[in-house]
Amino acid sequence: MWGGADGERGTMSRYFRKAYNVILVVSLLLLAATCVLWIWSYNTPWTRSILLAGRHGPNGGIEDETEMGWNVTSSRGVLHFEPSYSFYYWDTPYWKLFVLWFVLPARHLIPGHLLNRRERRISSGLCPNCGYDLRATRDRCPECGATSTPKELV
Repeated sequence: MWGGADGERGTMSRYFRKAYNVILVVSLLLLAATCVLWIWSYNTPWTRSILLAGRHGPNGGIEDETEMGWNVTSSRGVLHFEPSYSFYYWDTPYWKLFVLWFVLPARHLIPGHLLNRRERRISSGLCPNCGYDLRATRDRCPECGATSTPKELV
């Protein structure tokens, strides 16, 4: 299921890759929207109301013909959410949303082969410096002369 005998990639890894790409695209779209709203919040502050039909009743249900919703305000780089049926509110600066949406795309700014090349070489029995095969000589690399520590040999 995860891969064949000849090293082919399995179908599950293909689905994970597609799901990851979808999440990455959504993250980039949210990042772009956050940047636009962040800039607009300094230039032209705005207020929007998201209204729903009904409100919470005394028994926890939804009563009809009353207003329930959210009031959303943006000004000076802060996004403010306030439900119309509660005393609670949520304020967050746009830079926090920017960091949240930037985490996944930032992973692609540093190539993966640079992040873990040394670990892959050591686990494959290769020299961590030049990548020469060390199966015959475990203590010293004949190519570059680097010595292997006991920690690297494990």
